[in-house]
Formats: sequence, structure tokens, C-alpha cells
Amino acid sequence: MAKQNRKKQKNQPEVFHPLFPRIIDGKAINIIDSIEKIQFSIKEKREYFSRDHENWIKEKDIRYSIFSRFNKFLFATKLSIIFIETDLKNPYWWQNHFSQLQLGEKTSSLQIYEQWVKHHLGMSLFIQTEYFFRTMLRFLDPNVCNNSTSEFINIYECLLSKINLNFPEPNNLLNLLRLIRNTIHNDGLYRNKNFNNESVIYKDKEYNFFQDTLIDFVTWDFLLLLTNDIIELIFEIIINEKIISLPTAISDQ
Repeated sequence: MAKQNRKKQKNQPEVFHPLFPRIIDGKAINIIDSIEKIQFSIKEKREYFSRDHENWIKEKDIRYSIFSRFNKFLFATKLSIIFIETDLKNPYWWQNHFSQLQLGEKTSSLQIYEQWVKHHLGMSLFIQTEYFFRTMLRFLDPNVCNNSTSEFINIYECLLSKINLNFPEPNNLLNLLRLIRNTIHNDGLYRNKNFNNESVIYKDKEYNFFQDTLIDFVTWDFLLLLTNDIIELIFEIIINEKIISLPTAISDQ
């Protein structure tokens, strides 16, 4: 038994994090560290815009406020990971709040909650990205895409076609996000209304979406990488000369 415990600790190291009064496992530390790196990047971007575009803050311009929107759901995700590690993995917490549950029920509930947190991260990422693209396109040209109410793929393809963007594979990145959103709606299954399989190559890696098939690549690391790349894409859109030079505030309602 001692050998098994030592092997488990080697595969999943337990380390201290300054936020926590107790030991947590390495997987959670990696998730929290990744979130905090993204949050630091968001902080830098907000500071960058606040220096030269202070009016964006006062006027609640989406070119500034979109980063606050991302930061809010990232912070909520971090709080949930902390809750999982400090409470849901603590048997005394279950004894105090749900003493009637059996061990199997507690384990299942923990797994369901962690999966829900991951799903919520994916959905929040898509919702805020879609909101940004629809708002920007509606402001730039209200006459296209039925005043930005068309399907999301039409929205981002149209917006990207209107600006000369210095960003690698923006369409592929957004295609990947859009298809992942489809699977979140279907509890991990990919279902296309036209029964078509799809694939996306992004950063030299192919991601396949087969009809009525579970996808297995949407891990925590993958979702946070996607989040980081989407934020960088949005930043590049905002600093594009055609966007950053717009004199009128783009209201974030």
C-alpha cells in the first residue's frame, strides 16, 4: 500500500499554493496557474488601452470592457477550482453538509460538478466571443448579415474580411470554437443538422468532429489554450487601425 501511495504522489504531485491553507494536487495547480497567466495578460491589455483611450472606460466601450467580461468568468472558474480542492475533496465538508450520501454518490457529485465547471468555461468563452463579434460587426456595418443576427460563422467571416488582421489562422480558431460549442450543447457529442462530419486544422493539429460521436480532446489544458488564443485574437482586432481609430464609442450594453 505504501508503494502504491508513493507512486500516486509521483504521478500527481501535491504542492502548496499561496491561496490555500491545505495541500492540493498538481492538476488543480496547473489549471489555476494557467488561469492566472491569462488574467495577467488581460490586465496588461486593459492597462495598455487605459493609457491612450481613457474615454473607453468612461463610455463603457466594448473595446475595453470585453476584457473585463473574460476576466469575470475566468475568476469564477478559479473560484470553483478552489472550492473543489478545499471543500469538495474534503470528507469533513461532505459530512457537514451531505452526511446522508454514500461514498459513491459523493464521488459522482464531485465529478459532475467539475464537468459542469469545465462546460461553463467553454460556454462562457463562446458567449463572450460571439457577443464581441456581433457587436463589432453591427457597429461597422449594420447592413450586413441581417444586422449581425445571422449564424455566427457568417458574422466572424464577414468581420474578418473587413479588416487586414495580423493574426495566424483566425478563421480556423473560430471554426474550432464554434464546433466545440456544438458539442457542449449535446453533452460532448457532435451533431450537425446536415449530418456532416467536419475537421479543423489549427496550429498544425487536426481536430475531427464526427456525427453523433463524443470528442475527447476538450481537456482543461485545451480549453484554457483556446481561451488565451481567443483573447489574443480579440486584442489584435481591437488594435487594428480600422477598429482602434473609430472615434465613436462602441457601447457595451
